[in-house]
Amino acid sequence: AKARGPQTLKADRQDIQKMRRFFAHEMAHIWQTSLGSDNARWFNEGEAEMLALYALEHHGHITHVEVSQNLSARVPQCVESLRRTSLLEAHRRGEPQANYTAGALVIASALSSISADGTQEDITALDRALQTRPVAERRNQPLEAFQSTLKQLGATPKAVDAIGTFIRVHHDDPFVALRLLFDSTGLPYSVDGTTLTIKPVRNAR
Repeated sequence: AKARGPQTLKADRQDIQKMRRFFAHEMAHIWQTSLGSDNARWFNEGEAEMLALYALEHHGHITHVEVSQNLSARVPQCVESLRRTSLLEAHRRGEPQANYTAGALVIASALSSISADGTQEDITALDRALQTRPVAERRNQPLEAFQSTLKQLGATPKAVDAIGTFIRVHHDDPFVALRLLFDSTGLPYSVDGTTLTIKPVRNAR
């Protein structure tokens, strides 16, 4: 806001929400469990995005419907980025935004997968469980540590495998791959032509 000049400091709600989300995202990096480094940006950025959204919801700045709308808005860019690279290689292939779009969708799917038994787990439970994994494993085998944590929290083998495949593989049709990910993890969505909309879900956070 300062860079844009004093005449624009009276920002509208959209500008204010963008700034809140930015600050919440950066604060999430301080709190979250770190996985790997360059080989796990899909987690570090994707989870920070989800943490930011949930923090804004918790403090009444956005609604759970707006959380789902925000995730749905990420789908087109996620699909476009993953046409050119896998999520695992996005940071090396000039598609860093995939970590914020596809990465966030992976975390949303993971949270859905660990709620499949009817017990709604929040994102902090996922992070606390990750913290119990050996440091060497989290640093050197971040995806394996992530998948093991999901199993520990009750995700089905189908969901865990689907998440791993979605992250590792360079998909010929990322839109179809997203639908398979959501179907396998139980994340509710609807499709109208080429538009995919994530349905609002209330989880305990």
